[in-house]
Amino acid sequence: MKKDSLGRFIVNARAKKNISSRQLAISSEVSAAYMNDIEKGKRVPTFYVLKKIGSALELNDENMYRLLDLAAKSSNNRVPYDIIEYIMQNDSLRRCIREKIKNNDYSGWERALENCGKEDIK
Repeated sequence: MKKDSLGRFIVNARAKKNISSRQLAISSEVSAAYMNDIEKGKRVPTFYVLKKIGSALELNDENMYRLLDLAAKSSNNRVPYDIIEYIMQNDSLRRCIREKIKNNDYSGWERALENCGKEDIK
C-alpha cells in the first residue's frame, strides 16, 4: 500500500476512530471483501460509497476532500467526484472551461482562484 494512498488514508482514519474494517464496511453498505479491496488499493469506490465511508469515519470537510482527492488519484487522476457533480450541475461553468481549453487560454484562472470563496461562480 502506497504511503499517500486512499487505502492508507482509510486505514489510518479507521484506526483513529477504533473502527474495524468490517464495521466500516457495514456502515458503508458494502461487503467486508469490497472494503478490504478498497483498503488494499485494488478497487476505488463510487462517490456514494466514499460519502458513506466519510460519514462513518466522521470526517471533517478537509479530510473528506482529501478522501475524494485520493480516490480520484487512484482512478488515474480523474477529477474528484464532488467537483464533477458541481461542474455537471453548472452549464455556464462547463461552457467556460471548454472554451478556455479549446483556445488554450489559461489566463484569468489566477484571478478567479484568488477570488474563490469571496464570490460564487454563477
